[in-house]
Parts: sequence; C-alpha cells; structure tokens
Amino acid sequence: MKNRKDVYTRRAVLATLASGSLGLTAYALLSHTESTLALSANSPHKQYYIKAGASPKNDGLSPNRPFPTIQQAADLTNPGDTVYIMNGTYGETSSEGAAVITRSGAPNAYITYRAFPGHHPKIHVSPAAWNSLLVESASYITIAGLTIEGNSASYTYDEALANQNTKNPKYNANGIGVRPTNATAPIPHHIRIIGNVVHHCPGGGIYTDRADYITMKRNIAYSNAWYSVYANSGISAFHFQNTDQKTGYKNFVLQNISFDNQSYIPWTVTHKISDGNGIIIDDTKNKQIQGVPYVGRTFVANNLAFENGGSGIHAFSSENVDIINNTVWNNARSPELTWASLFASSSNNVNIFNNIAVIRPGKPTNDTSNNTNVIYDYNIYYHGNVPAQMGAHDLIADPLFIHPSSRLNEADFSLRPQSPARDSGTSHLAPNVDITGSRRPVGKGFDRGAYEGLCSVHGWDSIQQWREQAL
Repeated sequence: MKNRKDVYTRRAVLATLASGSLGLTAYALLSHTESTLALSANSPHKQYYIKAGASPKNDGLSPNRPFPTIQQAADLTNPGDTVYIMNGTYGETSSEGAAVITRSGAPNAYITYRAFPGHHPKIHVSPAAWNSLLVESASYITIAGLTIEGNSASYTYDEALANQNTKNPKYNANGIGVRPTNATAPIPHHIRIIGNVVHHCPGGGIYTDRADYITMKRNIAYSNAWYSVYANSGISAFHFQNTDQKTGYKNFVLQNISFDNQSYIPWTVTHKISDGNGIIIDDTKNKQIQGVPYVGRTFVANNLAFENGGSGIHAFSSENVDIINNTVWNNARSPELTWASLFASSSNNVNIFNNIAVIRPGKPTNDTSNNTNVIYDYNIYYHGNVPAQMGAHDLIADPLFIHPSSRLNEADFSLRPQSPARDSGTSHLAPNVDITGSRRPVGKGFDRGAYEGLCSVHGWDSIQQWREQAL
C-alpha cells in the first residue's frame, strides 16, 4: 500500500462524465464488450484443447488429440483463437507457472483461455513457481472458468515466518497475474479475468500491475496472501497505465467475492503487517513509481468482501474511482491493522455510494486521510467507530442481512424486507444489475449493497453455477 520495490522481476508483487446514469453507462459499455467477445468466439479461428497427461505429440486441435499443457497452446495462439482446458490438474511448465501468455489477440478477436464446457480444470503449481498463470505484455486476452489452487494449506505460520525471503516463490507465489515483461516492455491491456476461483495462494490471488483496460468479474478469491512478504491481497489493481488518453470507464471490478485473504507475515518494506485486502485499487496516481498519473476511470461495483485481514474494498493513492453498491462485512481482521473496511485514502475524485459496511467493533468505519473530492453518500454503516465522514444520506443502522456468515456456503448477505437498505439508495452511478445478475431497481428504488432484494444464490453448488454463468 506504500512504497514498494520495483516489480519487474520474477520476485515481483504484484474527464468529466455524465451524471445520473453513469453506472448504467458503465455496465452498458461492458455488456457491449462481452457481446463482441461472444461473437468472436464463434468466428472461424482455431480451437485448441488441453488435457493433463495427453501426449505432447498431439496437434491439440480436437478433444481427442489434446495438448498436455496450456503453454503448448499459448505458444501457438493467434487473434480469435480459443484454448479449451479439460478436466485434470495442471502444474508449472516454467518458474512462472502453468503458462506464460505472451501472444496477443486483437480488438474483436480476443484469445480466450477457458474451461471446456462442463469441465472443472485445476491449476496447482509446485512451490517452485511464482505464479499459476501469468499474462506478460500480452493484450486482448480472456481467462475464464479456471480453478487456481495454491499451496498455503500445506504450510504453517511458523514455517513461513522463519523463511521470509524475497527470492523464494514458495511463500510468495501468486494466482493469476498481469504485468509487463520488464520496465520497457509493452503494457498489457484489454484483459478479462472472469469466473475463476483462486484460493490458498501464499501471495496475491488475482493481480494486475502496470496494465490498462482490465475487467475482473465474478471471480471468487479466498484464503490468499497469508504467507508472502509482499503485502498482497485477494484482488488487486496496481499502477494502472495510460495506453491512450481516454478518461471514461476503462476498468471494471464487478460481482466478485473475496474473503479470508490476510497477511500474516510482515511486509518486506516496513517489516510490519500490511494489506491482505479483499479488493484494492492501488496507486493509480503512480507516485510510487514516479510515473504519469492514470487518467481513465475505474468502476468497482456489486462485490462482496468479508473476513479479510485488511480492508474489504478500498482505493489508495488513486483517482477517478467509483465504488458503488458493494457489501463488506467483518473485515480489518488483522489485529495489527487499524484500517477501515470501505474507504479511500490519499485519493482524488472518488465516489463511494450505495454500499453496506458492517465494521468490526473498535475499528475505523471509513477514512478521509489526504483525500480531495472523495464523496461518501447513501452508504449504511453498522458497528465500528464513528465515521470520519458522513454523507447527507448515509445511515448508521443494522442492514438486516438474511444470514451473514464467514462461511460462504452458508452465508446470505441479501436483505430482509424491513432492511433500511431496501429502496433507499441513489440512482446516480448505480449499476443496472446486482451481484447475482438480477436487474436493478426492483421496487420503489435502488437497494444499497451488492444485492437487490432477496438472493437467489445459496450454497456452493449454486455459487458455482453463478460463476459459470459469466463464461
């Protein structure tokens, strides 16, 4: 969250807009992009198939002649191609993971890496790899429907604490990463990370670093960042870069679920615990790298973040960010951190509307530190300290969730009929759907939080179906 060392090594961590219908416009822009991608997937380009354990002599062009590794296809892809990954477990092919994606698609011809329909492939690399999947200076790429499983469940805190090392991937490995190859390489842009599950990565779950035009949607990131020295998070966007001078919406962080991400090992820079957030938009001002400030806008909406060590959702040293209709619950779990759960700090031109934040008792509710034109309004806060800033329509009240829980398969963060969040939000910037894809508004007005009305997604099987609907 503060000054970090240069990330271009294998050890790296990771204008005025129309009012009223701004959020609807953002979703319309994204929907247009996704429709275009769906059409391009049906165009006459190559389809490659991957199955763990298959013969490397296969040509990869049919399910009966699959390649054994993702990398084998990644080295051949051209714009518009699709790589279908079938059931199986995929390990690393290099120290950077199961695949390093360096070949770019094109506008209206993304290269797509996705689970074969009906399949649930898993990427599980050894402790010798720095990432599970890495997009490196490539653009127009989609990664969809994959499960990334790290190794943290087999480590202990004492073991990781005794082996703090910036040069060893074992305790620092990330899930899905997007970054340039080096400081002078092309900036990756137009990357879509959709419908993936990323868990137990000792470093970051899903991260982008020095990229542009990023969409992260309906991913589930949990139990990441535990043992790294790099102060990682579940989902992070670091140092957005200007590949053009457009000032409208370019980045979308939508309908994700991020929980149980926490840093237990001190950050190598300060030697103190830091981050472990659910979702962070980090330094779009690019002050930490003495770079040019990012001019595009970022839309963070309909996300659920709970039981993270750092914040649920926040923007740090960033500008032109809209944080709208999210639900955060019981974050700032790290005893070493006195962080708020939903906030912006050292930031400019940030709108924080229609959110619900249930705060741990004794922890800050929001933040005003070094902010300019950061507006909090139409939010609901419950528990926690007195808010540092209250908008005219902010409320301090129990949001009356159906069944909040730290267990995802048991939790229901939708709203009871008598909830003060029902029909009391603003239409300004509000998205036209909720976290489940149900339309907004229903009733007399927009609900606050990630859910509009009652939730139709319960239990792990239903959540998996919700995730796969995005593919």
